[in-house]
Amino acid sequence: SGSIKREIATIDNMLGRRSPALCIDIGGNVGNYTAELLLRYPDTRVVTFEPSAKNSQLLVSRFKDEGRVTVEPFAVSDKAGDAILFADNEGSGLASLTKRDLTHKNNTFEFSEKIRTVCFDDYWRETLNSEPIDILKMDVEGHELDVLKGCAHAIGKTQLVQFEFGGCNIDTRTYF
Repeated sequence: SGSIKREIATIDNMLGRRSPALCIDIGGNVGNYTAELLLRYPDTRVVTFEPSAKNSQLLVSRFKDEGRVTVEPFAVSDKAGDAILFADNEGSGLASLTKRDLTHKNNTFEFSEKIRTVCFDDYWRETLNSEPIDILKMDVEGHELDVLKGCAHAIGKTQLVQFEFGGCNIDTRTYF
């Protein structure tokens, strides 16, 4: 769509301009998508998942006075556990659970950090009490299918799913 504003405008049309109650931002990065949701929908709550320690801290700081945002410092996957997050630099928007080979673009993924993963269905049942989800956005650099597998129950209570599909999916061999 070219911009977050246009993504949200498309969502607006798909929801029939109804204000969403609960939005899930999986792969929150620095919070621009969450911020746009809050701006567009004054009554919405957003749970944003971001495994990068640097970006999680940034999100907590950015939304500290915003009671409608919950920041979860985890990656979402099909199972809970430990994983390694690879990136070209700390806090990168290109961070992935796959060590990508972008040397053809003079970009190496030499930064890594140990992170925790959660299964979204577990979080949804235990923390969100199986509440209906209006928007489920995923931007997890090639691991969207793992997230969807971990949402097997919650997806049935989800109005709209938005995800990115691009070069990372080629790297992870995830072609849907």
